[in-house]
Amino acid sequence: MKVRLTHILMLIVSLCISVGFYFMVRYLLRDLEAQTFQATEEMMVDSAYRMASQLEYQLGARDLNVENCAKILSGKQPELLDLAKIYHLEKERVGLQYYVTDQAGCVIFDSGVSTRVGHDYSLQNDVFKTLRGEYGARSSRLNADDDCSSVLYIAAPVRRADEVIGVLSVYKAQRDVMPFITQRRRVIIKVCIIVAIGTVTFVGAVFFLLYRPIGRLTDYAQAVIDGQRPSLPPLGRGREVNTLGLALRDMRETLEGREYAKNYVQTLTHELKSPLSAIRAASELLEEEMPVHHRQRFMSAIQMEVDRSEAILSRLQQLSVIEGLSELERHDEVRVDELVRNLVREYQVLFEQQQLSLRIKVDDAVVSGDPFLLRSTVQNLFDNAYKYAPPSSVVDVEVLSNVDSVVLSVRNEGEPIPEYAVERIFDRFYSAHGEGVEKGSGLGLALVKEAVMLHHGQVAYDYDDGRHVFTLQLPR
Repeated sequence: MKVRLTHILMLIVSLCISVGFYFMVRYLLRDLEAQTFQATEEMMVDSAYRMASQLEYQLGARDLNVENCAKILSGKQPELLDLAKIYHLEKERVGLQYYVTDQAGCVIFDSGVSTRVGHDYSLQNDVFKTLRGEYGARSSRLNADDDCSSVLYIAAPVRRADEVIGVLSVYKAQRDVMPFITQRRRVIIKVCIIVAIGTVTFVGAVFFLLYRPIGRLTDYAQAVIDGQRPSLPPLGRGREVNTLGLALRDMRETLEGREYAKNYVQTLTHELKSPLSAIRAASELLEEEMPVHHRQRFMSAIQMEVDRSEAILSRLQQLSVIEGLSELERHDEVRVDELVRNLVREYQVLFEQQQLSLRIKVDDAVVSGDPFLLRSTVQNLFDNAYKYAPPSSVVDVEVLSNVDSVVLSVRNEGEPIPEYAVERIFDRFYSAHGEGVEKGSGLGLALVKEAVMLHHGQVAYDYDDGRHVFTLQLPR
């Protein structure tokens, strides 16, 4: 298949969609974790400040120390939940914990890890920055080698009047958030796959339902321009493309009909001018007194020109019928081997009269086509060999059956055809005869070419080792 601009454009569009889709998915997946932790951090900020405010209220004028914090904060901690479902994920325990440090950064209470009490956290970012009046937050790994062991800490100041007397930090393990990230990642991948399938399906549908039929119509139009006789290709079920295809076919038939009628009249007039002139001259001479043998000679000349005119009209009528067909009307099973053997029997006497020998080599071969047209095609090759082969020569007829085609060839001896005539040997009304050979109608090989084209085959001529070779290749 030829590469067209539409194919290149489709390839470019597909590449752009693929690259854009890749970067979009990559961005969504890469940014998903950051966005999730940002949302978690925002919630933890609210929780830290609300809990710090509650601690300030309950603490009142008392000092922020271990005893007072233990009295205020050491209540029953909810450890288990009754299988609460959040976005289809089961949550069995409370993941948000907190600890309190005094003004010096020493831990005085921890709801999750009691062993932290008494430790100095004054250099931890959440405590250190909050005591300095800044936003305190940090992320620390419990295991330095495990990326998923990080814990996010968010701190809020505990004030009395305008003085910061301590820090309350809430913390949450990354593992508590990861199920939501994993689920969201699966949803994104699933949606992207569905969108990708839809996009590919759409692009494929556009290609197969629109560009592919248009490409076939382009090949069809190009074949018509090249002088071939192609059938209208299958265009699928698209209404618009089928309407365009039928319009092209009708336009082709209309234009070919007008051009053919013009050429038909011109060629017929040209070819009949010579025999009519000869008949007219002979008839004028017959009006005069002449010996009987001269009169018989002129009568024979008139009869010969009449026969020639009838042959031209008959062949031209056959050719007009074939050229008027855009495709075969019959698709019968035709045995080429039997067809050739029957013609050999019919032509045997004529060939013997010309002292010609027939040699045949025929394989069993079957093609699909019009029996009458195929017989007429082979018959014209036989006529051509019978007319132009020199006496006491051999005519070879061969039929070979291949996997996908049947090849028929007819070889006969004779003088070579001039090079300028080889390209026109299958043209209508062109006869490349030599000296001393009766001129033919120039329609036989034109009939052969048209019939073979209707069968989607090929016809070729070659001159090899003193022999004319005509080869037909027909699809099985």
